[in-house]
Amino acid sequence: MNMNTTFRTQNIVLSDFQTRAFETNTVKMNEQIISAAKKRYSSKIFSQLSGISKHDPFKFADTLNKVALQVLKKDKYHEWIQFIKVPYKGWELRTVNPEDKSDKFLIMKELAQYVKETKATCVININEAWISRDVDAIMDGTPVSETRDKAEALCISVITSDGKSRSYMTEFQRRYFGNIKFLETKVSEENPGYFLKPVLDVWESGSEEVSK
Repeated sequence: MNMNTTFRTQNIVLSDFQTRAFETNTVKMNEQIISAAKKRYSSKIFSQLSGISKHDPFKFADTLNKVALQVLKKDKYHEWIQFIKVPYKGWELRTVNPEDKSDKFLIMKELAQYVKETKATCVININEAWISRDVDAIMDGTPVSETRDKAEALCISVITSDGKSRSYMTEFQRRYFGNIKFLETKVSEENPGYFLKPVLDVWESGSEEVSK
């Protein structure tokens, strides 16, 4: 399948002089890509996406959650992707291929700069993640993926420039032959995850400049 893409590589030097590299890949959707996706997954849900994506970002996210669950169930994994709503252009979709997928903060710093440059008004982040309730182990420095009660989850985070947010988290279990069993999706409209702070800081500083 042909896919028009734009590649952007970002190298970041940390305070201990280690270098992290990751690549963002802006995907330009075309009819061939959309048609192939409809055949592989659900044509009904993809039709809903095209009908609502220009309006309420939270209705868009509701449908994206359904699509993402289908993708994970069918493909056994979900690529890390981000939807960015840019004025006069609509939604941009890009995939993220970091060297270290656990370091969301560095990735979001790069995204925050792009949000600032384009004056984007909404970001939707979709990725698989390890979750755990073993707070003591995590506070002691144990990676979440190595805690005793770890679990995998599909996470979708939505934030907007006017201060609204929502998150979707669906735990899942990998069964025999790679089959995936989903638990109930939990939806929250409380404070967004800390890894989104760089983008939120951009919007907050922009609001402060306008109010002056």
